[in-house]
Amino acid sequence: MSEISRSASTGVSFIVCTYNGAARLPAVLSHIARQILPPNVVFELVVVDNASTDGTAAVVRNHWHSLGAPARLTLVNEPEPGLIYARKAGLQAARFEVCSFIDDDNWICQDWCGRVAAALGTNQRLAAIGGRGVAYFEETEAPEWFERYQTAYAVGPQTEHSRGRRALSRLYGAGLTIRKSALDELTARGFLPMCAGRVGTKLSAGDDTELCYALALAGWDLACDSNLVFQHVIPAKRLSENYLVEMFKGFGASSAVLDLYGWIAFRRRRNPVELAISFRIIGLSTSLAKLLYWRVRVVLTRPLDASKQLEARVRIAYFAYRFHALHGSWRAACRQAKELSKVFFFESSLPRTVSY
Repeated sequence: MSEISRSASTGVSFIVCTYNGAARLPAVLSHIARQILPPNVVFELVVVDNASTDGTAAVVRNHWHSLGAPARLTLVNEPEPGLIYARKAGLQAARFEVCSFIDDDNWICQDWCGRVAAALGTNQRLAAIGGRGVAYFEETEAPEWFERYQTAYAVGPQTEHSRGRRALSRLYGAGLTIRKSALDELTARGFLPMCAGRVGTKLSAGDDTELCYALALAGWDLACDSNLVFQHVIPAKRLSENYLVEMFKGFGASSAVLDLYGWIAFRRRRNPVELAISFRIIGLSTSLAKLLYWRVRVVLTRPLDASKQLEARVRIAYFAYRFHALHGSWRAACRQAKELSKVFFFESSLPRTVSY
């Protein structure tokens, strides 16, 4: 595809970060290639190979060529394992202001480009927009518990994750579209994320939520569009109860960082070190209380039915890992609180979430 100036057209950069995704990527790329583009909307594809060992780059190059290379392809090698590093490398390679992070198991709808380009073009204060994930079960039927925990898989409509004007907002990392200049503004403020996201097969979490919190605290809008649909391909190995519990361990550990954003944001005129210490004390107390509650409940209410057993396992895993993370370095927590205060908490507008 010939070079197209940003002033002449609205461009969308699809950024696909992958670790050993050679088997999954052909279907993902095929859905990207099927975009129905409005006039003056173009796109490019940036694939970040994050330390893969399965020949991912060759698969991407060959399959994109077999599709007729409908847009410019940029292959990026990021040897540092971790989703946050892969996304950073993808953003550095992207040419356009509008960047959509498509996971290597997401099949996007055909009007994706048009919708995200229109949304960010209409509202210049809109930093990020999320879509609606629809589960596609590759090898088996959904377990009975799936609907209850579907948001852990970035499935289901996204709502305003807020309780009034003073609450922070978050969106799924899967299918998240962002405004590049908003991230540039965060960098200029001195923002450095504390959550690294997934590393290889390790189910760590929190990087996408942290980014949304940071954008919101900087005064940007966030939005969700239920018509921005992507199918999330979920293999059988990710539908076990053990896998679900492992995910909630990651959620619990990351909450020790993420909740600090809200704790300081709603008390921004107080000393950040005092807030960090009080956050830790209250967080440890509540996490321990909830952990003990669920352990006692398991003992006193035996035998539990299958759904209650799973709920107890999930809750115990979450609060145990949250407690462990909060029990870490208090000095580091105070340092984090100071840095967050420096980056965000001067007189600025409070966050808003917009639904389409």
